[in-house]
Amino acid sequence: MSKRLTMNNKMKRIFFGFLILMTGMAFYGCSNSSFESAPETPQKGSGYFVLTNGSAETVRAMTIKPETPVVGDFASYELVFSPRGTNSNPQETVNLTSSNLNNPVELPVGTWDLVVYAYKIAGDPLPAAQGDLIGVIDIKSGGTTSGTVSLATFVSGGTGTFSWNITYPPVTSATMEIKLLDGTVVPTPPFTAAGSLSLDSGYYSVLFELTNSTGQTTSLRETLHIHRNMESAFTHTFIPENFFANLSGVSIGVQMGGQPADWTDPCEGETLELVATVTPTLPSSGYKYQWYRGSTPIGTNSATYTFTVTSADVGTTDNFSVTVICDGYNGSVTNSLTLTMEGVPDGSPTDPFRIYDESDLQSVGKEVPPNPTWTPDANYRLMRSINLTSPWEPIYTTAISTHDFTGIFDGGNNTISGLIVNDGSTGYLGLFYQNNGTIKNLGLINVSINSSSIGTQCFGGVAASNGNSGTIQNCFVTGSVTTVGVYTGGIVGQNSGTVENCYSTCNVNVQGAYAGGVVGYNSSYGTVKNCYSTGNVTGNVTDTYHIGGVVGNNNAVNSIVENCYATGVITGNTSGILYGVGGIIGTNAGASGNSVRYCVALNRQLVNGGTEDSVFGRVIGVINPGGTVADNKARADMTGPTSFSDGTEKDGDDITVMGAGTPNSSVFSAGNGWDPTIWDIPAGNLSTTNNALPTLKNMPGPAQNPEMTP
Repeated sequence: MSKRLTMNNKMKRIFFGFLILMTGMAFYGCSNSSFESAPETPQKGSGYFVLTNGSAETVRAMTIKPETPVVGDFASYELVFSPRGTNSNPQETVNLTSSNLNNPVELPVGTWDLVVYAYKIAGDPLPAAQGDLIGVIDIKSGGTTSGTVSLATFVSGGTGTFSWNITYPPVTSATMEIKLLDGTVVPTPPFTAAGSLSLDSGYYSVLFELTNSTGQTTSLRETLHIHRNMESAFTHTFIPENFFANLSGVSIGVQMGGQPADWTDPCEGETLELVATVTPTLPSSGYKYQWYRGSTPIGTNSATYTFTVTSADVGTTDNFSVTVICDGYNGSVTNSLTLTMEGVPDGSPTDPFRIYDESDLQSVGKEVPPNPTWTPDANYRLMRSINLTSPWEPIYTTAISTHDFTGIFDGGNNTISGLIVNDGSTGYLGLFYQNNGTIKNLGLINVSINSSSIGTQCFGGVAASNGNSGTIQNCFVTGSVTTVGVYTGGIVGQNSGTVENCYSTCNVNVQGAYAGGVVGYNSSYGTVKNCYSTGNVTGNVTDTYHIGGVVGNNNAVNSIVENCYATGVITGNTSGILYGVGGIIGTNAGASGNSVRYCVALNRQLVNGGTEDSVFGRVIGVINPGGTVADNKARADMTGPTSFSDGTEKDGDDITVMGAGTPNSSVFSAGNGWDPTIWDIPAGNLSTTNNALPTLKNMPGPAQNPEMTP
C-alpha cells in the first residue's frame, strides 16, 4: 500500500506522493448483531460510533498516478469488525455502498478493531484500497464514538490501467517505451496517440520519443505509478518548439582497402582509412569535419582521413580525433582513438606476419614472392574475415619433406568462408596439409572437401593431419567433407597431437574407414577434449567402418577422448565384428593410457547398412581390452540395429532427454571435467523440448546453436 486517499466529495490534497482517503463512519453499540439504520436513541447497553469526513487542499502531482478518488468512486465497501481484549463477541462483517457508508453501525458493547476494504467493482476478489482502526473503537452502552479510517491503495498484486492521450505536430516516427525501474522493458503494442494498457501494479518509467521530417527530436520521460484496479491517465501536448536538432555522437571506424580493420596497431607500409560516422544521420551537405593527430589539425573537410604508416612513424603512439559540426544544428561531437605504429612484421610470436586477403593466405609457409620470408615455422595472424574465390591448395611447403607447418596460425577470431578442396597431388586435403604447430581462434564456414581418389589419405576442415607436436584449439568448421579413402574428420583427419575446444557441424560422408565428426583417427598420444559435433557421419558403401560421432577410431597408447558430445545420426556399413560404429567413438583400440571419459552421446539414431549389428554401441561400437572407459552417458531413447544396455562401457549410463529431461548440472558437471571457463552450460534440464546444449566460450564466428533431434 503506497497511496492514501481522502474519501470526500471532491479531490483533496496529495501528501508526499500518497493519496489520502478519509472516510467518516458511525458505529453504535448494542447487545445483538443488527446492521440496520441506527435508532434515534441508543438501546440499553449500546452506543454510537461516528466516522467524520476529512479535508485537504489540492497540489500538483509530479508523476503519472491515479487521481484521488472520492467516496463515490468505489462500488462497494466491506467492513470487518474483530473483537479486541475482553470483548468476547464474534467477528462482524457488513457490506456497504458509497450511498450509505456514513450511516451508523450498531455493534455489541466492547472494544473493536476495524478493517475496511474498498472495491472498484462489486464482487471483485481483490480490493482497490484498504484501511483500519486498531483498538480505538470502544463501544459503550448508550454512548457515541467517532473516528476516521484512512484507506490506502495497492501498488502490488493485481493490475491497473495506464491510459494516454498525446497530441503532437506531424512527425516521421513516434514511440513509447515502458520499463520497470530495474530497466526491464515491458512489451507494448505499436504506439498510437491515444490508448490504454493493463499493467501489473508497481512503478515504471515511460518514455515518449518523436522525430520530425528534418531529423529534429523531442522526448519526455515520466515516472508511472500503477495501482491495483485504478487508472493512471496521462495527457500531454508536444508543440513545434519542443523539437530540437542535435548531434548525439560520432564513431571512428578503421578500414583498410575499404574493408573493416579492427586492429589499432598498424605496421609500416599499411594504408588505413579512418571513417567518421555521425549519429543521427543528417543532411551530409551540412557537415564540417576537422581531423587532428594529437593537437595538430590534419586532413580536409571529409568524413574519411587516409594515411600510410611510414618508417618515421614506427614506434610512435598517436591520438587521432575528429570534431564534427553541422549547419543548422546545435552543438558539436568529438571522438578519438589511439593507434600504435609498428614496423614491418618479422614473423615472431609477438610480431606475426599479417594476413589480409586470399593472396596472403596462399603465401603462408610457401617462402615465395611477394612474401619470401614467410617460412613454415613462422607465426601468422589473420587480420580480418575473408571469402575464398578459388579452389584451395592446402597450406604446406615443398622445402620440408614432411610438409609440416610448425609455426603459430592465429585466426584472430575471424573466419574463412568458401574453402573448397578437391583431389590434388598432395594426398592430404584441408586448409592445412599437416600441422605440427598451433592453429587457433579460427572459423571455417561452408567448407567443401571432396575426394574421389582412393589414393588420398587424410581429410579435415582445419588440417588433414595434426602431428605429435600439433595443437588445434578454439576452431570450428561448417559445411561438408565427402571422401573416398581413410582418416576423415570435420576438424582433422588424423590426430596424434591435441584437438581441444573445437566444434564441427559438418556432415561427413565416407567410402572408406576411420571417420568422425571431429577427428577420423586419433592415434597414439592424440588428445581430443572439449569438442562437439552436430553433423551426421555416414559410411556409404560396404565395409565402411570405425565410424563415430566425435572420433572414428581411438587407436592406442595414451590416446584420449574426454568431455565431448555428439548429436548427429551415425551410419555404418559393416560386416566385420572388429569394425565399430558408435555415437561418440566407432572403435576404441585399448592400450596403456588409452582413455574415453565424461563423454555424452546425444545421437537420436545409429544406422547399420551392413550385416553385423553387434559392433554398434551408444557410446563406443567396439571396445578392445586395455585403457579406461568410464563415466560416459547416452540418451536412453537412442535407437539402433541392436538393443542397448544401461550402465555398460559400450552404451554408457542412461540419460532422459524427452519430456522434462535430465538436469544439465548432473550431465555436464564441473566435477566430471566440464570446465565452466571453457563451456557455457545452460541452466535447467537437458531436454529436446528446450534443446539448449552446452556451447564453447570465446569462439570465433556466429553464435552457436547445437540441437538434438527429438
